[in-house]
Amino acid sequence: MENRGTTVGDCMADRLRDRLTELETQLADLAATRDALASLLTDSARLAALDSVA
Repeated sequence: MENRGTTVGDCMADRLRDRLTELETQLADLAATRDALASLLTDSARLAALDSVA
């Protein structure tokens, strides 16, 4: 950190950008997993409702 902690040096900026990219990838993976689970639960509930009517 430079300028009393308000500026990030080049070396640290590269590391922070890499970490940000990692976090964004993890977030995207988690969102995809969440969507898949939500879809599975929704489909399962629909099938259960159909089975209970039949």
